[in-house]
Amino acid sequence: EEVARLRATAERYAAEREWLWGMVSAVQDPVVLADERQRVILANPAAERLLRAHPEDSPGKRTAVELNNALLLPALAGYAADQGTSLGRELTLVDPVEGEELFFEIICRPVTNLRTGERGLVAVLKDVTDLRHAAEEVQRSLGELQHAGEEARRERDRLNLILENVADPIVVTDPAGQIILMNQPAERLFQPPREGVADGADTAYLANDAKLSAFLSQLGLEAATVRRGEVQLQDPDTDEVLTMSATATEVRDALGQVTAVVTVLHDLTKVRELERRTLEQQLTESEKLAAVGRLAAAVAHEINNPLEAIKNALYLLVTRMPADDPNRAFLEIANRETERVSAIIRQMLGFYRQTPLRQPVDVNHLLREVSALLERQLRRHRVTLTLQLSPSLPLVLGSADQLKQVFLNLFLNAQEAMPEGGRLTVTTHLAKDGDRELLLPGGWIVVQVQDTGVGIPEEHQRHIFEPFFSTKREQKGTGLGLWVSMGIIQQHGGQMRVRSRPGRGTTFIIALPPGASDG
Repeated sequence: EEVARLRATAERYAAEREWLWGMVSAVQDPVVLADERQRVILANPAAERLLRAHPEDSPGKRTAVELNNALLLPALAGYAADQGTSLGRELTLVDPVEGEELFFEIICRPVTNLRTGERGLVAVLKDVTDLRHAAEEVQRSLGELQHAGEEARRERDRLNLILENVADPIVVTDPAGQIILMNQPAERLFQPPREGVADGADTAYLANDAKLSAFLSQLGLEAATVRRGEVQLQDPDTDEVLTMSATATEVRDALGQVTAVVTVLHDLTKVRELERRTLEQQLTESEKLAAVGRLAAAVAHEINNPLEAIKNALYLLVTRMPADDPNRAFLEIANRETERVSAIIRQMLGFYRQTPLRQPVDVNHLLREVSALLERQLRRHRVTLTLQLSPSLPLVLGSADQLKQVFLNLFLNAQEAMPEGGRLTVTTHLAKDGDRELLLPGGWIVVQVQDTGVGIPEEHQRHIFEPFFSTKREQKGTGLGLWVSMGIIQQHGGQMRVRSRPGRGTTFIIALPPGASDG
């Protein structure tokens, strides 16, 4: 009976050992059992692959196994010296087949054989090769990201430096129209200061932002990636209306998606003011030149009449005087010089009658240009300008510069006629036969410039188109503006009339023939 019990116990022990060995063998990580002198006495198949060599193995594999055992021994010895205070150590071994480095974390636990009392160590080698490679890759990627971040910061600093040194306002918005970046000139127009703004100034910032958003919203409705136009903004500091040219450009990524919109604004206020002053100066100079030309033509015309009489008298004297008369030579000299003076006068008259090159001209376009040039000045003098232009006007064959001078002169005269401010209304239409403003038959392009100023007395109206006649106070005018304007209109084959009542404003009416030829 005792023998049977011992046999059953032995069989049960053998079965449990088989189960235990099966469990250890099923573990993919190397597991070893070492005695007190750190000699490996048991290893699962994963550990034997690293620590056991066979006679038929290649020399390289046997060398790798010997190296692995040599590396494992110090690790186990170190744990024994620490007396279990260190739970894990790093261990580098060699793959006997591939020859590559393998990284392990070795975890040891002391064990005791309850039957014999022997003490030893159980070591589990956790393969962390892939984890180590992943950590190295992460570290390398992190380094690249840090480098890329530093490069991005440098590029952003460089971009900010460029933006801050551009005098024109630059605004960068996202596809939804929200501002994400702008330089200092743009901040002055769109971003209120942190310490607060004066009463009413916040309205200017909101209005400017709304106008810019409205301009950018049109970009999304168009097929083009660039949109150009003009935006009327308000200076938050001075309440001055600023005419800005705006150029909005879409920024797209590699997939063609819009990531941002860059808008560059340029102040046209000073440019328009300079253009206006230049045009006024040109108008003044042209008036002077026209006056000199007309005066010279008038003098030449008046001189030409008595000169013809002198020529006739000299001709009669020469024909009646004998050829051998000693005074005949003097008469011939006088006759030749008189002919030369007559030729000079004819050249003067021909020079004055020279007309500039005529081209098709859009009258509505000229009126818009003059309005844009004088918009700021009229607003400063509290004059409200209204354009009511017929969209179907035919073109006029003439000189755009000369016609622009006429319109500019009429606009400035209207402004000066309204010292306290008022309304200036400019209309165009195509007149038909029998128009009450005209006496000539056929269709005419009619331009009316109407102000609400002081008006022109009736006794002055018949003289306003005469040279050197002026009703401006303090001798501010030359008295040549309307005279020159009338001459330009007449050269274009047109008419110019005035209708005015003191205290109720003045209306100048200009009629030009469509496709007029040089007259």
